[in-house]
Amino acid sequence: RVDDLDGSRRRLQARAPGAARPRRRRRSAVLSSTERLFRRRSLLRAQSVRYGDLEGPAELDPFRVIWVHPDLIRSVPQNKHAFYPKEDRELTHVVAGFWDSEPVDFWSSPLANALRDRFLLQTPWEETDFIQQLVVRINRGEPGPFWHGCRSLDDIVARCVKVDALHRSIANDGYRTPRGVSWGVPGVAKGFSPSAISVAVDRVGNFLHLNGRHRLAICKVLRIDLIPVRVGVRHRDWQTLRRDWTMGTPQHPSDRLLQHPDLTYLTRRSLK
Repeated sequence: RVDDLDGSRRRLQARAPGAARPRRRRRSAVLSSTERLFRRRSLLRAQSVRYGDLEGPAELDPFRVIWVHPDLIRSVPQNKHAFYPKEDRELTHVVAGFWDSEPVDFWSSPLANALRDRFLLQTPWEETDFIQQLVVRINRGEPGPFWHGCRSLDDIVARCVKVDALHRSIANDGYRTPRGVSWGVPGVAKGFSPSAISVAVDRVGNFLHLNGRHRLAICKVLRIDLIPVRVGVRHRDWQTLRRDWTMGTPQHPSDRLLQHPDLTYLTRRSLK
């Protein structure tokens, strides 16, 4: 019942801020500079071994960041796990096949709808279909985990509070990269975070959402102009076009290609 969620919310908010709680020792999520350098070199080596073209004209630098208008990321692939394995998401992949066919609308998922209702219509979390479904499943005794590890009503409330805080942060300060990621030279990140927004580029250059759904939904609702994203996957046909682009073909590209965020930073040879 939703009443159960309300009671859980009251219990969570009633906890004294200074109350002593048992502390769990855990390793910091922020790596030292030495660890970041070692991790970066390891990823670059893995990227080069698998795909090559790391520093070529149509480079596949896994740390490359491009700036995209949130409204250009309109769709989600139907099954990203089939071509974007979780254990390899720090690399930039080139994948052939039909994984980009028949994508679904970004707002079609229950979570995306809940985020839009919450931050565009100011709907209370407990009145969104997504949260109500989670409450039913937890009360039914399903083990979970649900929604970023939630297993109880208290977990759901804590997660809602965290997402609200993320929305306030982006609304007040703009979109900032997740902890542990910073931008070095223009367009290149110094780290990787699974909560950062990442995209796939399909065979004709359309962007499909891969990771960072909460952040992307909030940026869309707040109408933020440009956000930094990583390209996790490119279709092989699009990568071929990128290579051709650096060689100067087509000679008379469309305005869409001339302004495409995944092409503008590449050096294009001039054909005479």
